[in-house]
Amino acid sequence: MHAAVAPNPVSAELPNLDQQQAELAGLVARLTPREGIHPSAIQGFTVIRADTPSQPMPGVYDPSLCIVVQGRKRAMVGDEVYVYDPLNYLTVSVTLPAVGHVIEATADHPYLCLRIELDARLIGELMLQVGRNGVPPSTDRGLFVARTSPQLLDAVLRLTRLLEQPRDAAILAPLVMREIHDRVLTGELGHRLRELCIVDS
Repeated sequence: MHAAVAPNPVSAELPNLDQQQAELAGLVARLTPREGIHPSAIQGFTVIRADTPSQPMPGVYDPSLCIVVQGRKRAMVGDEVYVYDPLNYLTVSVTLPAVGHVIEATADHPYLCLRIELDARLIGELMLQVGRNGVPPSTDRGLFVARTSPQLLDAVLRLTRLLEQPRDAAILAPLVMREIHDRVLTGELGHRLRELCIVDS
């Protein structure tokens, strides 16, 4: 079995991430007073909490961006294993079956995660706007783990803050969602988002 383990965060390489991460963990903890999956008022944005490790459970992963705020989770597709934890994010570029389970969580330090549905239409618009065409590599896998950049984490933090500011969310959330898609599109997994756009078309 091959393991693809996300790298450990290094504060010196990613300045200000510790402060952003601490604020984000506090926000998500307040937004999830109990365990479970909590849809939010922002379309395509879900917050998740688990107070204990879970058993491996099969399921279907839809195209999405998963950012672990606290704790750790493992996802398995075939013989590939992906471990993602704070300051690393998981990109699901195509709908596929997978087995996932939380491997690090306690009542005092619960597993907290943000899930953002990826919008193929928006990705296509961004590609056309800045000329990011190119031919992506074939979709041999559907899950990928990458380091969270300070710019991406800042955008995710601002989106999460809007959950406590419903008056502003209606106007600002779509703008921040667009920024998040652009940050991922220009990051190391950008070609995987381009695959999503090709597959969707």
